[in-house]
Amino acid sequence: MDLVAGDLLMITCDPKLRVEKLIGGVAHILMKQPGDVVVYRNIDAKAKDQYPGASYSMKLETKNGWAYFHYNITSLKVSDSGLWQCLTQTGPDNEKKYIRNMTLSVKPAADVGPVELILVKTSDGKEMKLIHEEGGTHSSTTGVKLLSGTYTMSCVAENGYPEPKYTLMLNGQEISKEQVATFNLTTADTNLACNVKVPRQEFSEHTLVFQLRIEEVEPEITCSTTKARLNDGRAVMNCTVVAADVTCKKVVWKSGTTNQNFEHGGTKVMGYDLSCMSNGVNSVWSSLEVKNLQQEHFDDTYFIKIKDTTAGDFQKEHQLKLLRKAGALNGSVQMTSLGSLALISVVTLLKIIL
Repeated sequence: MDLVAGDLLMITCDPKLRVEKLIGGVAHILMKQPGDVVVYRNIDAKAKDQYPGASYSMKLETKNGWAYFHYNITSLKVSDSGLWQCLTQTGPDNEKKYIRNMTLSVKPAADVGPVELILVKTSDGKEMKLIHEEGGTHSSTTGVKLLSGTYTMSCVAENGYPEPKYTLMLNGQEISKEQVATFNLTTADTNLACNVKVPRQEFSEHTLVFQLRIEEVEPEITCSTTKARLNDGRAVMNCTVVAADVTCKKVVWKSGTTNQNFEHGGTKVMGYDLSCMSNGVNSVWSSLEVKNLQQEHFDDTYFIKIKDTTAGDFQKEHQLKLLRKAGALNGSVQMTSLGSLALISVVTLLKIIL
């Protein structure tokens, strides 16, 4: 048990005795270890039912016919730290019956030292700090310029006894009683704060405030034109995706015809491959590879979507462009087999030789 020097402490012991069993000659003892140091001893519990003015005293409480002993330490000292025991002692052999053991830790009250507020952007780990070494309120003098997105705030105070209490706030509203909180910042947010206080009247509250200037990262998807021919082995659609805290797992491709989703880290779909990599802060490059091209692939409209942006989902259409042979009529595609091409080549070569 953590205690503060100078405070009052009551130790309650339950000997499991009915009031009528309380008899003279039984010693009720409060003892400190090591060394079996008796700090309070009472041989007539019924007569001692009020706190005397000594540093250590006892009060008998009767409740529903049962006896309870309250040992009172009026002003704790650091030297009171250690193991305490309450017990009874009876008979000519001073037989001891131990009722309760309790370990105390007594320290002087102390205010916190420097308080540090740390703000970390989840997507890139970029860290900002605000450190305050004195009591009262300390605020960033100018607005901290940040991009919208997900952040983690932590508040840490050096020293402080008893354990300091923390309150984390966003725009003046409490968001956590813990030392760490994760949240989204948007352009509507104006300040972050951490309040730290040792729960003692003699100490003041420490408050650190980040004044904020949040800039929105407008979601944007830019795709290069993808051209291919029927029966090509593959075609790759490439897009650059920009959004606050965007990651590969937030980027999803979808077939407009079949409603099939293609997700990075999700179930692999036969006939398709996904690739993705970071392209810097708030940007990723993503590609969808389509294999064994058929007419259905050119008739399809593919969508690439960013999930969970600050404004909700954001998506863009992308379509494969069909390359047509020169001379094709009415949009038809003229296909020549590999065998026919070989035969034409041989005939042409013979004409040249002749």
